[in-house]
Amino acid sequence: MINSLQYYESTSHDPYVNLAVERYLTDNAKAGIGIMFLWQNDNTVVIGKNQNPYAECDVDKIKQDNVKIARRTTGGGAVFHDLGNLNFSFINVRSEYNVDTNLSVIINALSRLGIKAEKTGRNDIEARLSGILSGIANKTAKFSGNAFYESGRYDEAPCLHHGTILINADMTRLAGYLKVPDAKLESHGVKSVKSRVVNLSEINNEITTDLVKKELFKAYEERYGLKCDKINIDDLYNNPDVIKYRDELKSDKWIFEKNIKFTHKMEISPTTTLYMLVEGDTIKKVSYNTDDLDPIRAEEVERNLIGQKYDTGLIWEVMTYGRIL
Repeated sequence: MINSLQYYESTSHDPYVNLAVERYLTDNAKAGIGIMFLWQNDNTVVIGKNQNPYAECDVDKIKQDNVKIARRTTGGGAVFHDLGNLNFSFINVRSEYNVDTNLSVIINALSRLGIKAEKTGRNDIEARLSGILSGIANKTAKFSGNAFYESGRYDEAPCLHHGTILINADMTRLAGYLKVPDAKLESHGVKSVKSRVVNLSEINNEITTDLVKKELFKAYEERYGLKCDKINIDDLYNNPDVIKYRDELKSDKWIFEKNIKFTHKMEISPTTTLYMLVEGDTIKKVSYNTDDLDPIRAEEVERNLIGQKYDTGLIWEVMTYGRIL
């Protein structure tokens, strides 16, 4: 039975720090204590645990624009985070973990801001739009996606329910970074399901992130009938476990080298196609299909790409010069 509530609000916009704090709080969940953690990331694409970043987003554009890529420890699809998006985490032990209860906190908080929200399926919350906004009365659109983690089946196993709330996110950037470029990918990772999305500020232009935070705090207390303790989060940033988790979560090994196989098909010209089998971030097999009369060219390309890190700039370098400069 939950008899104590804790509230943490991050002052960092670094995705690796925030995900590390979330992991620490989850790993240290205790019976009788409910935790709500609110956090924001800036300029970040976050992919699910079992997703392939190359199949989910335009990795080259992301790197070019100095946007971060983070892989979370839960499933679900790829999302873009900026400061117009608020992330929430509810943490409990398994015997006290209830997704419907958590969602009711969000729905009740937003109802006081004039948003009629409802749970749809298992992973989303949608808002009912006005006829003017949607063009059709009683139309809904997604503003929140959710993901889940359970560390075990015993009563005191830590559990996490987290998700996003779009308040005034830049939708053009969201669409741009989550769009896979023209090169074709056949991936064995879990693919995102694209949905119609909406910012809450489009429904009520007086809504701000601070307002949503305040209403979530009130709704959390009201749902349990308990006073919620606001915990100073600053000390956690220097916690050795949080620092260790942060370093793991920002490493290329965690983000790019997860062993998800995929095939990259690159059409070089109408008569030339390059196929690559990639495992993690390493090119394992190459097939250079062409009607080029010079067989040495194909052999050079294949030889110079096998074993290399998957990088489209490097691939084009080999295609142009036959080798890595």
